Amino acid sequence: MLRSVFVNAGHVRSGWRFASFAIVVALLLVAAQTALSYIPATAPLIEHAKAGALSVNALLLLDGMGLAIVLAVTAIAARLERRSFAAFGLPRRSAFGARFWEGLLWGLAMAALDLGATWLLGGVSFEPPSASIAHVVGYGAAWALGFVLVGLFEELQYRGYALTALSEGIGFWPAAIVLGAMFGGIHLLNEHETVIGALNVVLYALFASFTLRRTGNLWFAIGIHAGWDYSQSFLYAVPNSGMSAQDHLFQANMHGPTWLTGGAAGPEGSLIGFVVLALAFVVFSRRFPYVTDKRESFLPTTPGAASPPKLE
Repeated sequence: MLRSVFVNAGHVRSGWRFASFAIVVALLLVAAQTALSYIPATAPLIEHAKAGALSVNALLLLDGMGLAIVLAVTAIAARLERRSFAAFGLPRRSAFGARFWEGLLWGLAMAALDLGATWLLGGVSFEPPSASIAHVVGYGAAWALGFVLVGLFEELQYRGYALTALSEGIGFWPAAIVLGAMFGGIHLLNEHETVIGALNVVLYALFASFTLRRTGNLWFAIGIHAGWDYSQSFLYAVPNSGMSAQDHLFQANMHGPTWLTGGAAGPEGSLIGFVVLALAFVVFSRRFPYVTDKRESFLPTTPGAASPPKLE
C-alpha cells in the first residue's frame, strides 16, 4: 500500500501531494511565527500565547496569519490540480450558510452540556460578569471573529486538502485517523495541554471528519469548532487546550479532580469531554443519516480510487 501511495510513473501520487502540502504549510507557519516573535509590536503577544495566556489580539494575528497561509497553499494546489475549493470541502456557494450556523449552535450546545455536567457534579462555579456592557459586547464580537478564523484555519489545514489527498491513497477513515493523531499531537505543544486533552482532540477530529463525510463539506465542522472554542474561552472563561483567554464574560472557578474538570487543560482534558463527543456522534448520525448532497460527496472510500472531478 505504501508503494501505491507514493510511487507511480504516470502522475504525482497522493502521498507526495499530502506530504508536500503538510511540509510547505508547516514551514511557512513556523517562519511567520518566528518573524513575528522578532517584531517589537507582536513579540509580547507571541510570548504570552506560548505561556498559555491568550489575548484576542494574539488570536486574530496568529490564526488570521495561519488561515492566510493555508488558503494560499490550498489555492496553489487547487490551481495545479485544476480543482476548485469545493473539492477540498470548502464550496463557496455554501460559505457561512445554514450548515455553518447549525454547526455553531452544536458547538455552543456541546460546551454548555460539558460544563453543565461539570457544574452539576461540583467541578466548576461561575462568577457573574464584572466588566461593562460595552466592554463585553466589544470583546465578545472580537473573540467571535477570532474563533471563526480558528475554525476556518484548523479545519481547512487538517480536513481540507490534506485529508482529500491522503484519502485518495489510503482511504477516508485511515487518512482521518492519521490527521486526527497529528491534530491531537500538535496540541501537546500548548503549555498546559495534557495527554487526555490531546486524546479528546483526536476524538473531536474524527467527529469533524464524520460531519464532513455526512454533510459533504467542512462548513458544519467549522461552525462546531468556532462555537466550542468561543464558549470555553469567552463565555465561560475555562482553559481551552491549556490556554486561558483574557477579557471574557463569566469567570469560572474549577474545583475538583482532574478527571472531572480537566485541570489546566480545560474541559477537553476531562472524561466528560469523551462522553459529550460520543453523544455527539450518535445524535449527528441520526440528524444526518447519509450524505445530503451527492455533488459534494467528493472523498473516495477505498485506497487508489480515482481522483474526484472538478466541482464548482
